[in-house]
Amino acid sequence: MHVVEMTVKPNKAEILRNLGYKDIKKVPGDVHAEVEKALEESSSLISPKVCYENFNFTVDKSAKKILLSGGNYFSGDYIVKNLSSADYITVAITTLGPGIDEKSASYFQAGDYMRGMIFDCIGSSALNALNRLFWLELVKKVKESGNGITHRLSPGHNDWDIKDQATVFKLLDAGSIGVTLNDSFMMNPVKSLSVVYGIGKGLEISTVDHDCIDCELEDCTYRLMPRKQHHIQVVINGQIREITVSHGANLFFALLENGIHVPNACGGKRTCGKCKVRIEGLKDIDLSPEEQKLLSSDAKGQGFRLACFTAVDQNIKVYIPEDSNKAVILTEGEKEQNIIKSLNPRIKKVAMDLPLPSLEDQRDDVTRLIRGLTVTTSNSAASLEPEVSDIENSIVSASYDKIKIPLQLLSKIPEILKENKYNVSCVIRQNLDNSSLIEDKSSYEIISVEESKSADKFFGIAVDIGTTTIAAYLYDIKSTRKIDIASSLNPQRIYGADVITRINHTMEDDKGLKQLQKLIIAELNDIITKFCKKNGLSPRYIYELTAVGNTTMMHLFLGIPCKNIANAPYIPAFTDKTETKARELGININPEGYIITLPMVSGYVGADTVAAVLASRMYEKEEIGLLLDIGTNGEIVLGNREKLLACSAAAGPAFEGAGITFGIGGVVGAIDHVDFGKNPIYTTIGGAPPVGLCGSGVVDAIAQLVKWGILEETGKVKQEDEIEGQIPPEILARITDYKDKRAFLLDERTGIYLTQQDVRQIQLAKGAIYAGIKILMNHMGITPVQINRVYFAGGFGNYISVESAVTIGLIPKELKHKVSQIGNAAGTGAIMALLSDDELKIANDIKNRIKYIELSAESSFQEEFMGAMYF
Repeated sequence: MHVVEMTVKPNKAEILRNLGYKDIKKVPGDVHAEVEKALEESSSLISPKVCYENFNFTVDKSAKKILLSGGNYFSGDYIVKNLSSADYITVAITTLGPGIDEKSASYFQAGDYMRGMIFDCIGSSALNALNRLFWLELVKKVKESGNGITHRLSPGHNDWDIKDQATVFKLLDAGSIGVTLNDSFMMNPVKSLSVVYGIGKGLEISTVDHDCIDCELEDCTYRLMPRKQHHIQVVINGQIREITVSHGANLFFALLENGIHVPNACGGKRTCGKCKVRIEGLKDIDLSPEEQKLLSSDAKGQGFRLACFTAVDQNIKVYIPEDSNKAVILTEGEKEQNIIKSLNPRIKKVAMDLPLPSLEDQRDDVTRLIRGLTVTTSNSAASLEPEVSDIENSIVSASYDKIKIPLQLLSKIPEILKENKYNVSCVIRQNLDNSSLIEDKSSYEIISVEESKSADKFFGIAVDIGTTTIAAYLYDIKSTRKIDIASSLNPQRIYGADVITRINHTMEDDKGLKQLQKLIIAELNDIITKFCKKNGLSPRYIYELTAVGNTTMMHLFLGIPCKNIANAPYIPAFTDKTETKARELGININPEGYIITLPMVSGYVGADTVAAVLASRMYEKEEIGLLLDIGTNGEIVLGNREKLLACSAAAGPAFEGAGITFGIGGVVGAIDHVDFGKNPIYTTIGGAPPVGLCGSGVVDAIAQLVKWGILEETGKVKQEDEIEGQIPPEILARITDYKDKRAFLLDERTGIYLTQQDVRQIQLAKGAIYAGIKILMNHMGITPVQINRVYFAGGFGNYISVESAVTIGLIPKELKHKVSQIGNAAGTGAIMALLSDDELKIANDIKNRIKYIELSAESSFQEEFMGAMYF
């Protein structure tokens, strides 16, 4: 082993930069003086030494190890990748000795943090200089022998495990230069470093000692050059997009950060196996055992990888599976016409021909506008026209101080009146309900003043923001005519299929809440733009947007923290309805227009459930009704005009295809219905070739397994010899194994199976729903026969076979012939609240009338749940 002493000189500019002064010209004079003084003193405190030796080695790529003499080795992809082309390695330990450490520590202990930092930075600069000098000496030697040399490799840096520090200390006698290693693999003195260099004929001479290009510390103070970048060509639905990412970036998150969605259910947590992509240009890298387990043999054979397991270390071309974004989304409710009892919008648009100002009439513009408004509505009310609303009658009696005008609009009124020669349309909103969270509880507000020809342009939008999908409805508020419908997938799904995963993202990432809110706002603005372009209208003629969704979605939409919803006692930040200016949220309708979110009941019974109850009218009926909106959380409401009870059953995402081996959302090509008595035994959405299994298809498939006697009561798939001769041979032949677990083959060509694990997932989900129903019935003191009507709401509830739902035990068998599938009832409720303030008030009343039952607090829930999992 070689030991050498060297002389080094710390770099003052580097020291100042490490102290936080990026511009040396701005460093205070007293700091300059302190650094100069410390540099003089440090020369006697620094004792630079290096011990080193050369070693031969072999590479075991399968074990990812660099094998050395005496049974020693270095391990990991990073070190193997960097040393595999070398002929031998130089292993070294460098140190400055204890003096500079002790000096810095003494100042810190005395509370003189400035001087302590200065000496610490001097030590860092001196250690860098020592390692640079040692590397340059090695470069000189390898040049003479015709070899190349790598940049510095150190345990604990980049992707090399710090535990290999122990191997370095086994190879070298570090005590000879006064360096020791503790149990945490940290060296003493602190200003010491272990380094390894690869040397060989097949290497180039590195241009730098430390490879900033390869380092993952983006904001490192010491960074001298940017990280290495790679180009990715992304092919999705036939379109090519190019993005640039940093070396080593995780492909899943790189795509996500560039707004490219990859199907997934876990938000990149490496548990769902859904983020399959095909990659060209990727060097052969062995799949990890975890990735092997999640990828089917067919997918591996076709060259698919999981994006969440792939680190980008070269230029690649990525193919996202087509049709992954072509979802079939339910937008229609049960009723198309007469969904509201009476038209009573909160907003009225009034055309006015105001008298021109003169020397005889010097009223200010606002007084002239408000007086003209009251006169015009008074004349309209007196004429008893059919369309005269409550708001018009109210305006007539309003005092001036109850009609407010936003400052942003007030600044524009003089120019608007002048440009239109005082012939204008005025949009006025009535704010009577003080139960909302709106700050300004004025009775009336003028929210727009426009040209008079716009009097008939009077629109609003209702939106159902689901965890998976979004449905939006454009309405002419004056005529209650539906103008257009739009739907899309919720872009937040890139951060996970369920609300808990998304809530976790807001807790794990400081920017998470803003990211999720930004995604939903951008998607709504895109829908609004399409509405306007398709129907030839300006967004400034859209004055209100009502929104419903589960409690988490409403929080994320408004940018309100929701982390407390995820943990007991599951407390949301708010449950009342909210009214917010469009400009505050960045929604591209009239900036003074309002965004209304309907009220919620609890952390897991949201505005979508309140809207569904409103749409079903179950709250006003004498007969007892049961409403089910089954998704990740199964919201259940039981009752009538006398009493309403609600609960939320943690069904998980299985009913939406997530967590199912070949599960997929309701996209084109998803297997949506299964019948073993037909050929083929399944149908797909859109009649396209099968690409996976959606929720209704999973329920059908399991119901068929139950009917044909293939499943035991416990849910276990029977062995072939147990049912041989009892079912047709062609069905028997489909019972097989998939990855060493029992499974049923649904499609041989694409290799789509329903597995034993999938059956277990549905058992858990349906058990939770059934148990929730039983708990509510117990609280109501009724049996299933006393329920007169069952409402299946939402996409899953609309497409599921009622027969299959009863067969698997999702609902009691007594309810089989009482089910009405009412479509997107949440969207219908949002429309009702948009068109009539009376309906919004009813929604508030529904929220207050519903008694929420927390299932986790019910002593009988576990027993009911366990019993409900049987078939």
